[in-house]
Amino acid sequence: MMMDFMKKFMSKEITPSVKVIVVTLIAAFVLSLSAYGAGSAQSLNNSVESELQTAVEDIEQLNSDAEQEIELLSNNKSELDGELAEKESVQTAMREYDEKKSEYTSTISQLNTDIAALDTDTQQKQTELSEKKAAKEEALRVAAEEAAAKKAAAQSSSQSTMVWIGETGTKYHKENCRTLRGNKYQITLDEALAQGREACKVCH
Repeated sequence: MMMDFMKKFMSKEITPSVKVIVVTLIAAFVLSLSAYGAGSAQSLNNSVESELQTAVEDIEQLNSDAEQEIELLSNNKSELDGELAEKESVQTAMREYDEKKSEYTSTISQLNTDIAALDTDTQQKQTELSEKKAAKEEALRVAAEEAAAKKAAAQSSSQSTMVWIGETGTKYHKENCRTLRGNKYQITLDEALAQGREACKVCH
C-alpha cells in the first residue's frame, strides 16, 4: 500500500525539490516503522499514510502557491521588459533629438554668422555708395559753381567790352579797323550781338 502511494505521489507534477522533501519524510517514517513490532505496524502504517497524505496536500498547496508566485513574477517581468523597452525607445528618441538639436544649433549659429557678415558687407557697400554719392554731388556742385562763375564772367566781359560799328554793314569792329569807314559808333558787344552782328574777320 505504501508503494502504491509512493508511485501515485511520484507521478504528480510537482517541483523536484518538493519531491525530495516528501521522499525524505517517507524514508524517516519507514525507519520509524521498522522500530515497532509487527502488532502495531498496521496501525502505524495507517497513521503514517494519513500524515503523509496531509503533508502531500500541504506541499501541493505550497507548490501551487509557488507556481502562482512564479507566474506573477513572470508577468511582472514581462511588464518590466515592456517598460524597459519603452524606456530604451524614449532614450533613443531623446538621443536623436539631442543630435538633431545640436545640428540645428550649429546650422543656426552658422546662419547668424553669415547674416552678420552680410550685414557688415551691406553696411560697407552702403557707406561706399553714400561716399560716392556725396562725392558726385560735390563734384556737380563745384561744376555748377564753376559754370555759373564762367557764365557770370562771360556776361560781365561782354557787357564791359566795347566794339565799333559803322552806319552800314553787319559786322562789329575794333576802333582802328581799316574796313571801318565813315561815321562810326561805339556800342557794347552784347548790343552788337543782339543786333545780329558778327565779328569782323579783318580786325578780330
